[in-house]
Amino acid sequence: MAGWNTEFHNISVECTDKLVRIKNDEALIKFLGDPKTKGALLLADYAKKLYKKEIGRELKITKDSLAIEILGHVFLDDFAKFASKLKIKKFEAVLEDIKKRTEVIDCGESDIDSNRHIWDDFEERSLQA
Repeated sequence: MAGWNTEFHNISVECTDKLVRIKNDEALIKFLGDPKTKGALLLADYAKKLYKKEIGRELKITKDSLAIEILGHVFLDDFAKFASKLKIKKFEAVLEDIKKRTEVIDCGESDIDSNRHIWDDFEERSLQA
């Protein structure tokens, strides 16, 4: 494991066996916010290439599924931050839990990531549309 790599637009990406991790921080938000790019797809492509270089084999996650997972986590985090400002007591604990779980986006292969099917299903449905 080489640790956090920030070569791609200062976005922190880390590769371990069967897993790519991406920090959900200002560098990621800024990159995804550029309307001239398809940022999540570019980042997913970069992460897959970095994984191959560092781990020595292909990551068993499609580029589209990885991009959808990145966007899903970023937008859920944004929602939690916004909803926290509403100060609704009964949701505060849930919103804090969401924010903690989206600080780092863990994108794992299906045999170690129980949520992989969710992102794969989104990818499959988008191809059918």
